[in-house]
Amino acid sequence: MGAWGEKPYENDSAYDWLNELGSSKDSQFLLSTLRKGIGAEILDSTECEEIMAAAAIVNAASFEKLKGIPKEAKDWIKKIAFVPNKDSIDLTITSLSGVPPVAA
Repeated sequence: MGAWGEKPYENDSAYDWLNELGSSKDSQFLLSTLRKGIGAEILDSTECEEIMAAAAIVNAASFEKLKGIPKEAKDWIKKIAFVPNKDSIDLTITSLSGVPPVAA
């Protein structure tokens, strides 16, 4: 049985995505994930979960103290010295607008 939850890393898809991110040597994997949400008419649940996971990393990396993300994400941010710039933050915001809200 798979895992599922409301937070960005409480599901299998996002955690699998995080494992792939860990082997990437730059931010292109993260940014390409965020680009999936741009102009997409319909996103499947896996794409939404991956976009949310990527957005959580951009958010966390925007602050000096990394918190609210798994250790693997923190390690990746430190490994590549990822610091989001205005373009990556704008991409994140635009991408998230394509993710439908969770029904309560």
